[in-house]
Amino acid sequence: MGYSGGKFNNEPTEEGALKDRIEKLERLVVRQLQARVLTRENVELLVKMVNEELQTAASGLRDRLEIIDTELRDVRASVVSLKRLNNKATRVIPAKAGIQKVRTVDSVLSTG
Repeated sequence: MGYSGGKFNNEPTEEGALKDRIEKLERLVVRQLQARVLTRENVELLVKMVNEELQTAASGLRDRLEIIDTELRDVRASVVSLKRLNNKATRVIPAKAGIQKVRTVDSVLSTG
């Protein structure tokens, strides 16, 4: 502390005196804030409120994740079903073509 710009054993400069008063005021404001606002009880209450908000947010995210997991399982099951259907279709389509050829041959033979 001291008067900036002042000389040893001399009167302080006006600017130095003003800076000194500002520093004292700042320290007083910080002490008052610490004493009246940043009390242990207020800080504990703030921490509790923040924790509750975080828990609420986390719970919502867990619910959304559960819904997404369920939807993902449904989509995977649908994909498996579609693959099975595709496999059956690839076997059925040639078989139907073969049946149609047999019917055509049978029709020609029966009319001829």
